[in-house]
Amino acid sequence: MSKLLCSTIVLVFCLQASVIGQQFYFNENCQKAYQSCVSFRFDECNKILEQEKIQHKDNLIPVLIADIEDASKIFISEEKSMYDKLKVNKKIRESILEKGNKKSPWYLYSLAELNLHWAATRLKFEEYITAAIEVNRAYGMLKENEKLFPKFAPTHKSLGLMRAMVGTLPDQYQWLLKFIGVSGNFNEGVNEMKRFVTATENDSSLHCFSTEILLFSGIVEANFSNNPDNAVLFLDKLDKMAKLNPLLAYSYISIAQKTGQSNRIFSKINLNEFDKSYFQFYYLNLLYGEAKLCRGDLDADVQIKKFLTNFKGTNYIKNANQRLWWHSIIHDNNSDAKLFFEAINGYGSIVVDEDKFALDTYHKNQWPNKQLLKSRLLFDGGYYTRALQCIVDLDLNSLVRQDERVEFMYRLGRIHQRMDNNLQAIKSFENAIKFGAKLPEYYAASACYELGKIYETQKMYNLSLTYFEKSKTYKNHSYRTSLNQKAKAAINRVEAKMKSDSKLRS
Repeated sequence: MSKLLCSTIVLVFCLQASVIGQQFYFNENCQKAYQSCVSFRFDECNKILEQEKIQHKDNLIPVLIADIEDASKIFISEEKSMYDKLKVNKKIRESILEKGNKKSPWYLYSLAELNLHWAATRLKFEEYITAAIEVNRAYGMLKENEKLFPKFAPTHKSLGLMRAMVGTLPDQYQWLLKFIGVSGNFNEGVNEMKRFVTATENDSSLHCFSTEILLFSGIVEANFSNNPDNAVLFLDKLDKMAKLNPLLAYSYISIAQKTGQSNRIFSKINLNEFDKSYFQFYYLNLLYGEAKLCRGDLDADVQIKKFLTNFKGTNYIKNANQRLWWHSIIHDNNSDAKLFFEAINGYGSIVVDEDKFALDTYHKNQWPNKQLLKSRLLFDGGYYTRALQCIVDLDLNSLVRQDERVEFMYRLGRIHQRMDNNLQAIKSFENAIKFGAKLPEYYAASACYELGKIYETQKMYNLSLTYFEKSKTYKNHSYRTSLNQKAKAAINRVEAKMKSDSKLRS
């Protein structure tokens, strides 16, 4: 028998013997530790938990918080060796929590959270079946807890998130819903999370959950909302908090990029403030570098290279090399451009859409038109006037390739859309759909989605639904999964608006 197995058995035996009849006290110590944990200040968190173990030996909440730490480290670092080392803790902690007070609302909630933590980490390593089983288990526990303790707010946080995410699952994965047994739609989930936000504002003991709910709300605003004003208000809310929390900094940068507010990033986020007292979240370096790339900064490559040097996972590697390739192109560094282009075909997975897009681009072996590339990057950063000038300076007839001509139409549509020139945007998107329908690029599919958003804002809901549905019919482009998620969420959103309007009229 190995030393590791022996020590694990001894640890389980000792812990089980000591936790019989133990309770769940989400007291002030645990609230502080929880907040430190979700801020990635793990050393600080562990010091608080050590004090709590001395003061209240029968408290099981530290077990839950310790599990959040493990799952967070694995999820953001994607280190397989760390995952292999720490995954044994799941069963150990599960057996400990099962000895707790079953009459507490924290009992089923803690066990459900444990399963959700590890389901999320397993997805990083493509262990989909095990993850689905754990999600199914967690959902059943949360539903039961909802029945037993309907006023226990944390249950609604987790159920709301699960229902919202399930509500965006693309059609090709609907079979998975039957397997995991989760029901609900996007709007139900979002409304449930909003109720939890209200609960955190009214109950001081729940304030420590604000990071999570702001993160989830940020994901919704960045990816599934059609209300730019709400997104800007959300950024205002995060202005101070994002400086102190890497997760909220991630949310801030993501929303700022998605809503054309990326210039705010440089005045509000300083990555150097996340020093050694924080567990390092290197994906932030990639996002920050991308924001600088969109502005045209010569040193944008510094942060992207820092991500590639330090990150031990496999996701976003090809995407990062593509960004460095683009950086070299727009700054006329042809030798580096060739190196980074070849690196796209090297190390890195193709699970996320950004990596799929990068590899598809490599296989086509077609370098982008420099003016179109500049326009895309400037648009992504929110520099719409400069992006439009790049398009204006480019003669459509000078573009030989059909994909470039369609991209020209699509980019022009996006710029006009953001500048509230909807008539011009609609015309450009219609042209992108007409001439790009048979191309493997994402332009026609995305043009349909953006047209759906325009008609949604004009309350032409039936036409909006038509275009959202049409965007899902394009099967072969790199962004199929993420675009289908957005389209499904948009369909749920518009259908809810139609029902609301129907009730008002009646």
